[in-house]
This record gives sequence, structure tokens and C-alpha cells, in this order.
Amino acid sequence: MNKGSAFAAAASSDSSIDYSPPKSHPTSAASRWNPRNWGWKAWAVAAAGLIILIIIIVVPAVVVTEKNDNAYPNYTSLSYSLVDTYSGANFFDNFDYFVGYDPSSGFVQYVSRLSRRNASANTRTQLLQPYRLCRT
Repeated sequence: MNKGSAFAAAASSDSSIDYSPPKSHPTSAASRWNPRNWGWKAWAVAAAGLIILIIIIVVPAVVVTEKNDNAYPNYTSLSYSLVDTYSGANFFDNFDYFVGYDPSSGFVQYVSRLSRRNASANTRTQLLQPYRLCRT
């Protein structure tokens, strides 16, 4: 027997196998745990149960919160008064400035106001100079 005939014989014997999906088993009654089978009475009972469960959770939480009067301080009796005024030309005079390289190892170097003024004055004078064209 050659290989081709053996394959043909095997293929013909497989034709008796049923490859269709299994049949569902019939049940005498629909499952009451499947919501697709519920009527309006079952849905009403489920909704009522859910509402009761929410009430059981929310009401004690509200009662406990109302009992704890010290949960949040009462800020209405505090009085405030102005201690320092930062305004006008001396606004930046009351701050402490850091001068040096970035302490978090960044790429920033902080400079003083005086050195920044000098640098900006140099930049302004450089920008005001006319451009010169060079021919080579």
C-alpha cells in the first residue's frame, strides 16, 4: 500500500466523526440566578435590596461623621493681620536669593542681581552694535 492510499483510507474513515458543537442539555426550568430569565417582580426585589444595602452603608457613615465634631477645626473665629508688605519698587528687596550652581546637580547657575545687571548691560551693548559684513 502506498502512502497516498493510506491517507485516502484515513480521510474516508474520519467522515463518520461529528464535528458539530455539542447539544445543550435541556433543563426543566430556567435558572433563577440568570438575570435574563427574571420577571418584573424579581427585578423589583433586586432593586429594593440594592437600595436597602446603600442605606445600610450610607446612614452609619453619616451618623459617625456628625458625632465627630472635632473632625475639622473651626476656622471662622481666627483673625488675621498683615505682618509684611511686599509691593512697589522694594518688592524684591525682602527676598533671600541663592547664588551658585544648582544644588540638585542641574544645568543652572544662579547669579546675583548685580552680576545679572552687568551681564544684561553687556548683552544690550552687544545687541546695539551694528552688524559688519565681511567679504572674503
